[in-house]
Amino acid sequence: MDSLAPVLVLLGAVGCSQAAPLDSGKSGGLSDDGADTNLPLDTAVPEPRDPNADVVLNELLSGDSEGGPDWIELYNRGTAVADLTGWQLTDALDDDDTPAWTLPDNTTIGVQAHLVVFADGDGGGGLRADFKLSRDGETVTLLDSAGRIAGEVDCPPLLDDQSYGRAADGGDPWVVLATPSQGASNWAANP
Repeated sequence: MDSLAPVLVLLGAVGCSQAAPLDSGKSGGLSDDGADTNLPLDTAVPEPRDPNADVVLNELLSGDSEGGPDWIELYNRGTAVADLTGWQLTDALDDDDTPAWTLPDNTTIGVQAHLVVFADGDGGGGLRADFKLSRDGETVTLLDSAGRIAGEVDCPPLLDDQSYGRAADGGDPWVVLATPSQGASNWAANP
């Protein structure tokens, strides 16, 4: 016999049973206890977050004295570009009648970079959420593409032209910032 020829080993069928035929659009097999499985192919399993992309809420502005829109700043404190397709923002997490706003497909945020979403209540396309921020304070939540909470902040009441942000990008604590730093380093604007 040639030493490079494949070897076929047949295992005995001790303790095995045959699974039932599969329905169209389903996958199947045997579970650990030997029961037949016949599961839909579209059974959703949340995908893990990229461990090298770490996107957080970073700064919020709820009142501009010149009439500009409210905004929410995200920051990627990770070591990889983050794909935010399917990620969501909301100021009404516990309100079943108000769905979260979804970031547009193919939205990305670079390493150690900022991304600003305008919360102007329009939701008309691009990075324009369909809700506004309350000057009286509220909770803003960031959800990842699997619907898990990626970040949440309780914003206090703010005066015009004040923002609420992390003292240093991506870090703690959160503080009221006298100089909003939309799309830029919080520390550089408020040393």
